Amino acid sequence: MRTLDDCYRKGLKESGSDPDSARNCLISTEAPLEVTFRIYKDEDGILCATGLDRRLYTFGKTYNKLIKNINDIVELFFGVPYTQVTINLKIEAQGNSSPETSTG
Repeated sequence: MRTLDDCYRKGLKESGSDPDSARNCLISTEAPLEVTFRIYKDEDGILCATGLDRRLYTFGKTYNKLIKNINDIVELFFGVPYTQVTINLKIEAQGNSSPETSTG
């Protein structure tokens, strides 16, 4: 397994003095780039996305805006284009999330 020092030295050799190349080297060799979000509406009707396996959170008024915000936060977190990251969405059903029981 590569260490940050290994990647930093490799990055300096390949790109001059760009320290970001060392970070990208380490990320790309540790594990596949993947994140899973839970999608739900809050009490005000705003669409929210919470990372289940990473500490990420964003929101949007529409699904299009939410997806754009998810892509933006993924790029910021991983430091690569969102198209290089597998993004999984677990969408909660709308309406009452707690089951009701009835007695006959």
